[in-house]
Amino acid sequence: VLVIPLVYETDMLGLLVLLSEQTDSFTTYQIDLLKIMCNQASTSISNAKLHAEIEKMATTDGLTGLFNHRVFQEKFISEIKRLQRTSEPLTLLLADIDFFKKVNDTYGHPAGDLVLRETSIIIRKTIRDIDIPARYGGEEFAVILPNTDSTGGLHIAERLRKNIMEAVFNS
Repeated sequence: VLVIPLVYETDMLGLLVLLSEQTDSFTTYQIDLLKIMCNQASTSISNAKLHAEIEKMATTDGLTGLFNHRVFQEKFISEIKRLQRTSEPLTLLLADIDFFKKVNDTYGHPAGDLVLRETSIIIRKTIRDIDIPARYGGEEFAVILPNTDSTGGLHIAERLRKNIMEAVFNS
């Protein structure tokens, strides 16, 4: 058994485990070569993780975890272009939180942030996996509902309104 840790700086990323039925089946040269390859693999894995993290930061709203306004615009344009090729319906929901300024003024911005985070969780739980939720700006949210006609969009909008209205936001 040969085990080589995949380490980048101080992070353990994994292990390379090689098994052989023969004892002493790996030469010192092979082990050294595997260590070099594992070192490069660790760097590549770490770079891929960093790239994914940067991409997430560039595409999602830091507070809510929903798509940001820029990504929303790109996805909406893409859906409009899809509409030109197909006859599938599309619904766009735009919503804002009533009296949000009053929440911030009365309870402070941390309470307002909590309301935004919890609202985004409710949105994600209420919509389908194919739907595209975004923080449009401030206390405004948008949801693109592919393959959804106006009746279906109204049903989802009402379900969202009801779920958010019934929510209790405790800090």
